[in-house]
Amino acid sequence: MTPPALRSLPAITLLLASALTVMAGAVVAPALPRIAANFLGDPDVALKSRLLLTLPALGVVLAGGLAGWAADRFGRLPVMQISLVVYAVAGSTGLYLESLDALLLGRLVLGLGVAGIMTTATTLVADLWPGPARMRFLGLQAAFMGLGGLVFMVGGGALADQHWRGPFGLYLASLPLLVPALLSFRVGAPSTLPAGGLVGMPAEGERAPALLIYLAAMLGYGLFYAIPTQLPFSLQERLDASSLQVGIVVGSSTVVSAVFSLLSQRIIARFGAPRTVGVTFTLVTLGFALLAPDTGWALVFPAVALVGAGTGLLMPNLASWLAAGTEPARRGRAMGGLTTASFAGMFASPLLLQPVRAHFGLHGLTGAFAAASALAACTAGGTWLLRRGR
Repeated sequence: MTPPALRSLPAITLLLASALTVMAGAVVAPALPRIAANFLGDPDVALKSRLLLTLPALGVVLAGGLAGWAADRFGRLPVMQISLVVYAVAGSTGLYLESLDALLLGRLVLGLGVAGIMTTATTLVADLWPGPARMRFLGLQAAFMGLGGLVFMVGGGALADQHWRGPFGLYLASLPLLVPALLSFRVGAPSTLPAGGLVGMPAEGERAPALLIYLAAMLGYGLFYAIPTQLPFSLQERLDASSLQVGIVVGSSTVVSAVFSLLSQRIIARFGAPRTVGVTFTLVTLGFALLAPDTGWALVFPAVALVGAGTGLLMPNLASWLAAGTEPARRGRAMGGLTTASFAGMFASPLLLQPVRAHFGLHGLTGAFAAASALAACTAGGTWLLRRGR
């Protein structure tokens, strides 16, 4: 099967669908302080307002494995189409729901749609682009997600300055993708079959260490999501930043992430997958070290750039590593596991870091970031020594 061109309808559809998964949290991130201010009567508003950003990740954790199984069992297209509709309906509930608890429920259901979109999109990339072509497209996919994150972050910040409900309308953007998805991945096409149309595709290498890959994804995204969940409040408290300024700062991290995603193929080819995991967490640790309590605007951008650089390498590396070591008939389930692990880290981020920040301040956060990053880097380094730079 000849891989689709990068400008083909299937490629563009997958890139746009992938951007929606970033949008799930990015859109509302700049609005978090305004949402918290609107629900000051709720005694748990500090935690709940942050959970608005990460609760979709819990939905992904709950549904990621099921989405992967369904993609293998029923085909990629039906799962993607249903997920696009769920995404639009649940994401837009912030336009009209009146209570904070109801908003949280809507965000949880949104995660079900994100699980299906992310799992089917990544699985289709693995199905349609083999070997080095897959790694290139995964880098392009991650870069597109990063740039999409910037657009949605800045757009969400601009809308949030007008009204905190404004950003929720952007979730309706998933509906126009229903038609190109149908045209690109018709039922019965080889790329949509669970196994029959792909059974001739050989495994590309030895089995990937799935547990290590999932652990790296969980830690990496847990650390990265400290940027949108913790930094908006810090910037507002210390630098009196507006929602638009917060959107630009957080979005700049996704721009750097996009650049490093485009460079990921060269970096992975140079260092190998395990050592690239170590590079990822080294960059993230350095970035958080710059976010000291007295950090001014001069250091904020270099700090988030370093975090973005590490994150830009994370998903192309882990997804290509996992896909190359997974037989096609089980690829949906493997990618569903990767999606679940990534979003588990996102969901756990505020639950673990908010108490640390409340007790120790930003110094405590910096120490927590460094400890977690060092653990992941040591794990990656140990794996490389055992596997001799696979």
